Amino acid sequence: MQDTTNDTAKQEAIKQRGKRMPTAETPVGPIAPIAKPGEGEGNPKIEGRNPKGEARDEVRERAQESMRRMGKRAAAEKGGGMRVSVAPKAVLRAVKAVLGAVGKRSGLPVLGCVQVVARGMSVQVTATDLDVRMSAVAQSGVEVHVEGGCCVNAAALVALLERAVGDAVELVQRGGELEVSSGGWTAKLYVMPAEEFPTAPLSAVEVMARVSGRVLSRLMGLVKGCVSTDATWYVLNGVFLEVKPGGMLTAVATDGRRLCRAWVPGASSEWEECSAVLPSRVVGLLRGMLGAAEDEVELRMLRDAQGKVEHIELQAEDGTALWAKVIQGNFPAYEKVIPDSTVREDVVLDVEAFTGMVERAGFLSGKAPSLGLKLKGRLLTLSVEAGEAGSWEEVAEVLTEEGRAEREFAVRVNPDFLPDLGAIERTVVQVNVAHARKTGGPLVWEAETDCGERRLGWTYVLMPMRDEK
Repeated sequence: MQDTTNDTAKQEAIKQRGKRMPTAETPVGPIAPIAKPGEGEGNPKIEGRNPKGEARDEVRERAQESMRRMGKRAAAEKGGGMRVSVAPKAVLRAVKAVLGAVGKRSGLPVLGCVQVVARGMSVQVTATDLDVRMSAVAQSGVEVHVEGGCCVNAAALVALLERAVGDAVELVQRGGELEVSSGGWTAKLYVMPAEEFPTAPLSAVEVMARVSGRVLSRLMGLVKGCVSTDATWYVLNGVFLEVKPGGMLTAVATDGRRLCRAWVPGASSEWEECSAVLPSRVVGLLRGMLGAAEDEVELRMLRDAQGKVEHIELQAEDGTALWAKVIQGNFPAYEKVIPDSTVREDVVLDVEAFTGMVERAGFLSGKAPSLGLKLKGRLLTLSVEAGEAGSWEEVAEVLTEEGRAEREFAVRVNPDFLPDLGAIERTVVQVNVAHARKTGGPLVWEAETDCGERRLGWTYVLMPMRDEK
C-alpha cells in the first residue's frame, strides 16, 4: 500500500506558503504593486526614477560624466609632472594676453582652460575656442626643473597668480593636480593632460609677409569703426585686409552707409596678391596683441588646396602668436563706391574748427535725424533741426584759403556717421564733394597720417541722406 503521509504534508506546506505571498491588491513590505499599462502615474519607481526623483537617463549621464573625469584624471596621472619657477608678473602677463581666446560658453571643459607648457627656458601659455587661438611666452625669471605641461582652468589660474607674493611663483604638477606656491601659501588646481588641448589645423599653402606691428595695428584702428553689426550680411562683420603686388597693404570696412579705407604703400615686398576678411573680434585681439610696438611681425594667410584663404596667423618677435579663422565670402568691390577724381570738387577743412562746431551742436544732434552742412567760400553753416527739442545753427570759417568752395552746396548727413577726425592726427583734411550730389552723391574725406616713419593714406566715404522736401 502506497504511503500518502509525505504527500499530504507537502500539500499542506504549499497552502501555507500561498497564504503568505503578497498579491497586487495587498502589497506587503517594500515591494511595489505591479501596475497595468497606463496605471501607476505619480509613482517614482514606475515612472523610471530613483528615490531622489532623478530620471534614469540623468543618472546614466552623471555616471558617464564621472567616468570621463576619472579617465582624464588617470590620463593626467600617467603623464609626466611639470615643475617650474617663474616670475609672477611674467606668467600673469602671458596668461592675460591669451584670455581673449578662452572659450566662454562651451560644453568642452578643456576650452575653458589654458595650456601651460614648460620647456627649455620659457613657459608657453595657449588658449583657444576653436575659432581663435592665441599663445604667449613668459621668459623672465624662468627656471624649468622638469619639463612638461597641463591644461588648467584659466580663471582660477589668473586668480592665484594675482595673489602671488615675492619674486617667484612655483608650479608643480603632481598627477592630476597643479600646485601653485608663492610666499607662504600653496593652492591646488585639478588639471587635464596637455595632450587633450586642441591643435591648430594645418593648411595646404602659406602666403607670408613681414610688416610693422604698429602699422598693421594703426590700419585696423582707422577702419574698425565702420564694421557692420548686421548679421544678415555677415561678410561685412569684419575688416577686409588686402595686399597687392608691390606690397600695398589696405584695410577696408563698411556697413553699407559709410566706408573707410586705410592703406600704406610698400608695407612688404615679399607678399603676392592676397586678401581675407578678419572678424571684428579678431581685429580687437590683434590690436591688443600688437599695441604700439615698432617690431616687425610675421603675417601669414593660410590657404586650402583650392587657394581660398581659411585662416590667418600672426607671429610676433616676442613669441606672441594669433591664429584665427577668417570670414568666408566675397567682400564688395569697394573701389567702385569711391567717386573718381574727375567728378569731384575739393575743399580743405580745418579739423579743429569743424570738430568744435560738431561738439557744440552735440546737445541736439543726438535727438535730430540729420545734420545739415552748407559750404560757400570759406564759410561752413552747420544746422540741426530736432523738432520740439529745438534747433541749432552756426556759421564759421572752417575752410582754408587754398581749399575754399568755389560753388555753394548743401547736404544733410547722419550725425552718428561723421568720421572721427581726431583719429587721423592731422590739422587739415580734404573733403571731396561728388558732382552727383543732386542724386545722392557721397562726401569723400581724405587725409594722410604718420605712423612712425611711414605715411598712411585714409579715405572715408559718407552717403548723404535723401532730402524729403
